[in-house]
Order: sequence, then C-alpha cells, then structure tokens
Amino acid sequence: MKTFLSLDKNHLTERVESLRIPFDNLACPLDWKDWYHYILISPSGDIKILLNVCLNGRPDKGDIQLSIIVTFSNHWEGIEKNCTYGNVTSIPWKEKMVYRKPLRILNSSIKIEIEDNETRISLDEKQSKIQLNIKAEVEGPPILIDENTDFGSGFIGWGFIPKLLVEGNLLIGKTKIDIDKQWYCYHDHNFGQFSWGENFGWEWIVINLKDLKSDENYQLVFDQKTDKNHSEKGFKYIFLFLKNKIKKIFLGNTVNIEWNRSTDSKTPIRLPGTMSSIFSNQVTTNIDSINIHAVDDRDSLELNLIVDKGYQLIVPDNQERKYTIMEEVSGNAFFKIKFDKKIIKAKGTFYGEFVR
Repeated sequence: MKTFLSLDKNHLTERVESLRIPFDNLACPLDWKDWYHYILISPSGDIKILLNVCLNGRPDKGDIQLSIIVTFSNHWEGIEKNCTYGNVTSIPWKEKMVYRKPLRILNSSIKIEIEDNETRISLDEKQSKIQLNIKAEVEGPPILIDENTDFGSGFIGWGFIPKLLVEGNLLIGKTKIDIDKQWYCYHDHNFGQFSWGENFGWEWIVINLKDLKSDENYQLVFDQKTDKNHSEKGFKYIFLFLKNKIKKIFLGNTVNIEWNRSTDSKTPIRLPGTMSSIFSNQVTTNIDSINIHAVDDRDSLELNLIVDKGYQLIVPDNQERKYTIMEEVSGNAFFKIKFDKKIIKAKGTFYGEFVR
C-alpha cells in the first residue's frame, strides 16, 4: 500500500479530488469510472444522507449516475420513524456537463463544484422530492491510497477526506432540515477502469465517535478489497483520527472483522426501482451487527457496531448484463481502544458497505 501523507493540505486535497478519467480523449475506454461519494450524519445520528455521483466513459459515449438516499431512524416533523427516501438516476453524459479545473459536474439534477478546499453541492431531485444544498470545507487531512490497485479486469484508486465542515439544508417534500457544522460529513473519491459485475467486492466502514469522558471526536475509516464471494480478502487497514490528525494505523493481519447476519431471510429495501423489480423475488439475510478487532505490539482496538438501517443498491453493467450488489448499513458504534497506555471509550454512529 502506498499513501501520500507528507504533502500540504491544499496539495493533498487537489490530489484526492482531481478527476482521473481522460474524458477529453476520444480514445478514452468506456469502462473508466470516477465517482464522488458523500456521507452526512446529524449530531444525534437520527438522519443519514448518502450522495454519490459517478461518471462513466466519456461525453456522448457514457453516462452520469446519481444516487441520493436519506434515512430517518426516529420520527421527524412530517416524517415517520424508520423511513428511507431515495432515488437513483442515470442520464447520458453530454458535452459541457463536466469541467476539470476547477472541477464542476452539472446536469439537470445536480451541480457539484470543487475548488481548493471548498465544495458546493446543489441537488434537486424532483422525482423523489429531495433537495440538498450544502457548502463544505476540508477539516480532516486528505488521504490518497495507491492509485493502481488491481481490481477486476482493471484497477481502482481511492482517496478520502475523513471530515468536512458543512453548512446548508435538506428538503424532503415540505420538511426542511438545517445542516450546520455540528453534522459529521465524510467524503471519498474513487476512480479506475473496470466493469460492474466482475469478480470483486469490498468491505468499507466510516465511523464518527465521541469520547465518553472528554467529548473529543474520533474518526475511523476501515477498508478491505475482496472477491465477489468475500472468500479471498486483500490488504485491510484502519485509519484512526483525533483532532484532525492521524493517530494510528492498523494494517493487514493486525485487523479482524466479522459481519454478523440475521438467521431469517427477508426482502431488503432495494434501489433503484428498475433493478428492484428484477430482484423482487430474491430474499437475503440482513447484516445485524459488525465486530472489528485490531491489535499490534503497542495498541489494541475493539469496535461493536449495531445496525439500525440497511438497504441494497444493485449496479448493472448493461453491456455484459452483469451486476454488483452493494449492501449499505448504518447504525450505532461502541468503541474501546488501548492507546498510548490509556483506555479510551467512545460511542457514535457509522456507515458501511458490503459489496459483492
């Protein structure tokens, strides 16, 4: 694994956010992908927002896919408890929808602008009646992982920003929810050349925690590449951040993760509607909890994650008639770490993906 940690924040941000897809080249392969992924969690953890914008191919030969999903674990004014709102759309990628510097992605539903350390997003999904308007500034240190990891028939690269300071609002129908800097916001950018449905998968979790004694905030990011059945697993790691600095990295065999599933098979919530119809008769077991343990010769970590919400995204490759299933889960996190000869306990919220 190669990471880029020695550059200054501005340079690192540009490295993470820079669009890799060579869309202005007529020879650009159509299996190229760049996607920008945002997760927002309210201070209480009751509201979680996932926004994903994926570029595929190139103008006139590709598409732009947009996913917006909002989950409520408690009652909100005008919204019932345990509701999920979302929509997934795909539109043809036309000229002048994407600009490289400063980065801009524009279509009828969304506008994303990233310049220096600031991001602006304006989304209006009329079909699902979801609007999101936010401004975000980089707070945590941008991290860029090896840009050419083998993945399916091609490769994948990944960079992330563990914390953004965000302000704005969310509108669900007539219900308006203000978003301020107390909300937690995580962002990553994936890019590479491969096709959905190939023999790959991944396990990924981002966690925001508050120390039970000091009220200090921690962020953890876990990632591991796998095959489609999760029987062959690649290199895994956990990044631990405190006060917007990396405090610890657990790597490889120091990390163990268990995804615990229910014994009863159910039909999960599935998006988008078209693929949901195709898979309407397929039941599966839901992920109920996740346990993560990490230990090396100095420190140890224990995480217990309880799932309160889950759903599936089914991403197709239309050319090959293959698909990739993304299980998205969120809930409450409980954390204990032995670090620098101290025992730290914390709790908070998490968002994770089990992809196959």
